[in-house]
Amino acid sequence: MLRRALAALRSFIVTPTPAVRPANYRTFVSYNLGGVAAIGIHLCVVPIFAWVGATELLWLNLVSFALYGAALAANRRGHHATMIALCLLELAIHQTACVWSIGWGTRFQDYLMVYPAFPLFLQGRRLRVQLVLAGASVAVFLALFLGSQSATPRHALTPEVQTALSCFNITAVFGLLALFGFSFRHAAEAAETRLAETERRLSEERLFLLKAAVAAAQDVVVITDAEGRAVYVNPAFTALTGYSSAEVEGQTLGRLATDAHPEAYFARVWADVLAGRSWSGRVVNRRKDASLYTAASTFTPIRDEAGVVRHVVAISQDVTESERDRERLLQTEEQLRQAKKLEAIGTLAGGVAHDFNNLLTVILGSAAEVRALLPPDAPALEEIAEIEHAGERATALTRQLLAYGRKQILSPRILDPARVVRGIEKLLRRSVSEQVEFVLRLAPSVRTVEADEAQLGQVLLNLAVNANDAMAGGGTLVIQTEDSTLLEPTRVGTFIVPPGEYVLLSVSDTGHGIPPDVLPRVFEPFFTTQGVGRGTGLGLATVYGIVAQSGGHLTVESVVDVGTTFKVFFPARTLVAPSKTPASTTLRPRGTEGILLVEDDVAVRGVAVRMLTHCGYRVFEVPGGDAALAFLARHPGQVDLLLTDVMMPGMDGATLAGQVQAAYPHIKRLFMSGYPGEVISRHGTFVPGVNFISKPFSPDALATLVRRVLDA
Repeated sequence: MLRRALAALRSFIVTPTPAVRPANYRTFVSYNLGGVAAIGIHLCVVPIFAWVGATELLWLNLVSFALYGAALAANRRGHHATMIALCLLELAIHQTACVWSIGWGTRFQDYLMVYPAFPLFLQGRRLRVQLVLAGASVAVFLALFLGSQSATPRHALTPEVQTALSCFNITAVFGLLALFGFSFRHAAEAAETRLAETERRLSEERLFLLKAAVAAAQDVVVITDAEGRAVYVNPAFTALTGYSSAEVEGQTLGRLATDAHPEAYFARVWADVLAGRSWSGRVVNRRKDASLYTAASTFTPIRDEAGVVRHVVAISQDVTESERDRERLLQTEEQLRQAKKLEAIGTLAGGVAHDFNNLLTVILGSAAEVRALLPPDAPALEEIAEIEHAGERATALTRQLLAYGRKQILSPRILDPARVVRGIEKLLRRSVSEQVEFVLRLAPSVRTVEADEAQLGQVLLNLAVNANDAMAGGGTLVIQTEDSTLLEPTRVGTFIVPPGEYVLLSVSDTGHGIPPDVLPRVFEPFFTTQGVGRGTGLGLATVYGIVAQSGGHLTVESVVDVGTTFKVFFPARTLVAPSKTPASTTLRPRGTEGILLVEDDVAVRGVAVRMLTHCGYRVFEVPGGDAALAFLARHPGQVDLLLTDVMMPGMDGATLAGQVQAAYPHIKRLFMSGYPGEVISRHGTFVPGVNFISKPFSPDALATLVRRVLDA
């Protein structure tokens, strides 16, 4: 029975209620123990009070029991400060009654009964509360002590009773000290147990949170042992590679390796990681479906307490798309640099061609005039023919320069590419060796394109000649046309073609191919891999210029010892190509109208004057625009046609023609130039209503066009 009672009492003291926070558990146990001990002491002194006849103190004990009961109830609800206040109230009432009834004989021992304030003073967290409670205890003791010096007790205690009461008080003091020791020891053990439990629970929560975070991470997380065997992979690994955790845990990740990295590379990386150094870089791995992906990975060693690397954590991110974007960006930048370089060379070539065409105009025009003056059997005609032949070759060269620089004037119209190929098929066959098999694969029906027919034929001829040169020992040349629809930017070789509807014209050969280091330079002018004296290096440059000026895209793919394919993407049109009408041939036309010739080059001006004079025209020559306007002001009504150069110092031909049209609307206009630029053209084609003749020109061509403009 006693054991059960003690067990119940112990359970009452140490078992907290839900209202008690773990941090206040030790305070809770101490206050419980103090309150129970105080009630026990008051029960023990009841016989002494009855012995001396202090019945008023017996009733006082009932008040003390009530106050201590209320204090214990407050403690169990977590109101520890309320309990201290009730204990101090009980102390003041009890001590005052004892002094009045039996004197101060127990004052020292009774002062020790303020012990409920001690636990809070020792363990409380609020310093101000601790100091207030301790000061209140001392104040109560001093007040009672001073009051007892003049008070006369109602009940005199015999020596035997005083001795018994002193022994009891001493026993109570030591008993309270023992109880305090038990209280703090038990509370400390319980607090340590609860702290360990709390730490274990927090550790489990942190571990769960960490595991959930790793599992929810978008990046791939792999943990391996020091031998490289996987011990953990998160779901992102499965989503990226296709391998489940069961397939890889306990296994090395060699199945992800590709030929992109040699084995020695990974061996060196792993050795660095096991040496305690982290590694970051990009690797190309293989998925379960054999497709490849690029990952940005970081390998970090994990050491044990002894500092030995036991595990490695690898965090990876799929950067396949960003890597592709980076490659496309680098390719685009390279294409832009190449285009700017070619544009600069083209501008230079156009300027050279302009001056060269002026010289050729003089040479060929003078040769034609001399031929016209000589009899048919004159010996000098052979030399004149050589001059004309050389001039024609030089003319073709300057035209190639202008074509490469996209400075020539085009006459685009709606064309059927297959019809153009068939129209020059014989010429193409004659341009290749008999050892080369010539194959046409023309789609039965393709969409039309808008281009200059002569220039499109030049593209085909240059590509065919280039393919023939690559097949010295024979081979196969294939020219193919087909419709092509690109839904997104498409890389062809090292070039990127934007999305759109195209007509694809391809020229393929089975020649020796183009080395990768040479491929980026094939469209540069005067660049050739052939020997000295073979080729000008302008064939592919001309093709590039014509295609670019026509709004198309030119690509090249080549494999050494396999062959090369040039692809021309022309924007598709839906219009129907008109049928061709045969051109009529007539004699050199003549006239008597007045022509104002404006040309800054003296030699060209002289040749043109002679050509027009021989055709019967009245020619007035001036060196520039200002002189032309002054002449018209002095001689109104004498000029029927303005024949002006385009590129001149000071006022250019287009400005002059505009002012003449405004002041003299009846005067017709005809432009001539070896390089008109953008003065009378827009994006390489004529502005509607503009009449133009390109230098160098023959007497027949000039006479024919002059007559046509005058008769319009």
